[in-house]
Amino acid sequence: MKARISPLLLLFFLVALALFGSHCSTDFDVNAKYKEVGLAYMLLDKHDSVHYLKLNRLYVNTDGNAYQIAKNDDSLYFNDAEMEVILRAGEQEVKLYRVWLENKDDGTFSNPGQWVYRTPANWSLDQSKIHYLDIKNTRTGYAMSAQAKIVKDGIIQSPLASLSSISFASCNKERNLLNYIDRNMEISQGREARFYDFDLVFHYAEIDTARGSDTVFQSLTWPLERGLTGGVAIKKIRGEQFFAYVAQELSPKPGTKRLPLSVEFVYYGGGNDMYDYINVSKPTVGIVQKKLEYTNIENGLGIFSSRSYQSLTFELDGCTKRILAKGEVTKHLGFVR
Repeated sequence: MKARISPLLLLFFLVALALFGSHCSTDFDVNAKYKEVGLAYMLLDKHDSVHYLKLNRLYVNTDGNAYQIAKNDDSLYFNDAEMEVILRAGEQEVKLYRVWLENKDDGTFSNPGQWVYRTPANWSLDQSKIHYLDIKNTRTGYAMSAQAKIVKDGIIQSPLASLSSISFASCNKERNLLNYIDRNMEISQGREARFYDFDLVFHYAEIDTARGSDTVFQSLTWPLERGLTGGVAIKKIRGEQFFAYVAQELSPKPGTKRLPLSVEFVYYGGGNDMYDYINVSKPTVGIVQKKLEYTNIENGLGIFSSRSYQSLTFELDGCTKRILAKGEVTKHLGFVR
């Protein structure tokens, strides 16, 4: 399993930078005399081989230009030589170490790289135990901590894993469109899961018709649903919407033919703290714009939680491939069977 930083983790960090001020348990006066405050974001996922912690410090400088300060690494990060970052599960603990990643977008804050902390390559989650995050500045004594329960996998009830292929269309004997076929995504809530996000990933290949041998594998991710709650999470996918989404997201590519390959049904389960964080951080609707910021970090700001990742991949059936290639909605996109 390749290492990855969850898009949710990066989203949490950006939201926090824009919203920090007060949170559910401790009030911070941003105009008061400087106080050392940490900002930590980490999501644990048993399917990841490497786990990342985004750790920053907050600062107040009424005499300086905030935009200039934000471009300075020294203003965004603690001194690593002074920091002790520990992840514990029961009696087992591991020390996280800092690495530089070249994956930060352009913007106000220092880029294109960023410092993050990561687990050693041989460390793995213990799903049966609560995990604890302990962060300490050994020079100043400032410490922050948090705990998280591990989200367990749910039971995928639809589509059935035993299916040999997936269809979004039915064809007649002449191989023309007869009708569209709807599909369901359905999963029973795993232990410690508070909500689910559903994605549908369409996998296809692009071939340069001039060279013939140059094949590039591509994918298109359709964010179907966000924040589904309840004992069983269900989402219906309309067959006609599948073709409409492909047509909306792709454009004709001269000199290229496309091969439809498969679809992947992806289920993300999120923990309770993550659910609370997302809901508290949503934009305020109405005249009163003052809002709280949720954190489960003791003596700091941010979120430490967990998620699960499950997926099923199926080859597209022959009729669906034909309708992608010949149907009115997508025939201009260069798909071939």
